Amino acid sequence: MMFRSWLPLVAILFFTAAQCPAAKKDKETLPPPPPMPQAQDVAMYRGRSIEIPLRAVGRTPGQLRFIIRTQPKHGKLGPVQIIDRKNAVVTYIHDEKSSATADSFTFAVQGPDSPVSAPGVISLTISEEPPAFSVVREANFGTVTLGNTKSEEIILQNTGGGVLAGRLSVPPPWRIAGNDMYRLGRKEEQKVRIVFAPADDEEFNGQLRFSHDIKAYVTLTGMGFAPLAFDPAKELVFASSSDPTQRTAALTLQNRTDAVRSVEVEYPENVSGPEQILLKPKEDKNIVLQITPTFFGSLESAIIIESEGYRVSLPLKAFAVKPILTATPADALAFGLMTPGDRKEATFELANSGGSPARLQVTLPKGLVVSPDPATAVIPPGESRKFTATLELSKPGDFEDSLSLDYGGDGPLTLPVTARLESATPSPPSTATAVSSQGAAPAPAFSSSGQQEPPGNDIPPIKELNHFRSGTHEIELGWKIPAKNAISYVIEWRQIQGSPTGGSPIIKWNEWRGVQITEVNGSIVARFPNLKDGQSWFIRVRTVDELGRKSAASPTFVIDTLRDRSMRPLTWLGILATIGGLIAAFIFWKKRQRTAVDDETARISALENK
Repeated sequence: MMFRSWLPLVAILFFTAAQCPAAKKDKETLPPPPPMPQAQDVAMYRGRSIEIPLRAVGRTPGQLRFIIRTQPKHGKLGPVQIIDRKNAVVTYIHDEKSSATADSFTFAVQGPDSPVSAPGVISLTISEEPPAFSVVREANFGTVTLGNTKSEEIILQNTGGGVLAGRLSVPPPWRIAGNDMYRLGRKEEQKVRIVFAPADDEEFNGQLRFSHDIKAYVTLTGMGFAPLAFDPAKELVFASSSDPTQRTAALTLQNRTDAVRSVEVEYPENVSGPEQILLKPKEDKNIVLQITPTFFGSLESAIIIESEGYRVSLPLKAFAVKPILTATPADALAFGLMTPGDRKEATFELANSGGSPARLQVTLPKGLVVSPDPATAVIPPGESRKFTATLELSKPGDFEDSLSLDYGGDGPLTLPVTARLESATPSPPSTATAVSSQGAAPAPAFSSSGQQEPPGNDIPPIKELNHFRSGTHEIELGWKIPAKNAISYVIEWRQIQGSPTGGSPIIKWNEWRGVQITEVNGSIVARFPNLKDGQSWFIRVRTVDELGRKSAASPTFVIDTLRDRSMRPLTWLGILATIGGLIAAFIFWKKRQRTAVDDETARISALENK
């Protein structure tokens, strides 16, 4: 009975013992757990792609399998590529249209005959990449004929992110067609058109600059080609000739191109020549330009040459024809028969038909006086002046000489002077005054100069002087030109002399010579050099016209020079002597003071000894 009660327990123990080896065997055949996936933080730029390594941490008996558990929201993943047992790589491509700054996905690993691991997180931080400027390095415009243009299109690119903005700049002869501003966002591009318009026949080099980066530029090159050449190339000068009506200049035109060109020439006033010229390819053609025969003045202008958009200005210059002086009468100044003490007058007229003013320099025969003085007369082009010649002879017989006038022309004008003086015949003494045949008293004798004071002109006197500068040795004054026919000026200074009879003082006006007179912007500037310092002068001014006539005198003006206060050698000697005297006096005073003290001391000692 007892055995039967233990039988169930034994059966249970036996079954348990039989199951223990099997359980041990099942435990030994279970696979190990898979390695854990490694989480990572990855940084990248917007719109780019990046290879992200997938790693597992831990042991593995064989090749792991990498499983993407969750996909990213703002990009996409490529296929997983196995590197080795525990490493793989996957490409993440970001969607550039997304503005998100973060993204993520998860992956897991699974070993051979093992369960799938827990997921690992790949976190992505997405940022905007900096701008990246891209442009060509050089633009060559080739050879362009002057008058034409050539343009090139240049593409500006921002291959990065952000925004590139600024202003374009080019040097002449390039220019920017349209807007010179640019603004490039992410992955944007902008087309810019640059125009090359050369104006000179030479090679040009420049740079297209961008204000956002001083180091960024595009090198610009091009060659300008002039279709025409000229000889002379710089300036056309009309040559003078013995015939003032024939002033001409020669110009050579050359067609440098391989095509026929039509050339049009535009001339300034008083110049004529062919207005239209047809040039064959590589042809040279000479043309002659002429100054209008009736125009004798100077000319400084330019001709305009134009051909199929090419336009050039060629300077020209023509000097005025020298003065051409003629006299009326032209044969001679014939005074005829004269008697002793007789003075005869003859008038003549000088006309200037040249293109420059005639400035007269006269050589007079002895005894002939001409009024007004020809030396002060200037005859403008196209004008004439009348003169009166007065002859007085002292030697009986035939008189033949000539009046010579040098006026700046091709040669002096010589006008013969003829007369005959009869011998004196005695006449009965008479106390009555001699009367001429016309019943008039004889004319007064001439002054020592041989000429009379010319009558005054109608130019108003100068009433106001402008004081420009005063120095110790120089003064500058000025006044406005009082009239158009004012030719020169006479400045007089006042001198007061004592009367030889002890009466009232005599006032004398002397011409001040050596004054430097110039014209500046419609005014006269007079410079008085080499004056003494600290002096005063009383002056007045007269205006001389083209006939040599003087106007009424201006009011009397006072001019002063400054006193020279600089230390001169004698002044320095005086100062040094004064200082030396003061020092000597001080020493003498000190000696006397010391002597007095010594005497007082001796006196007091003598009293004490008593």
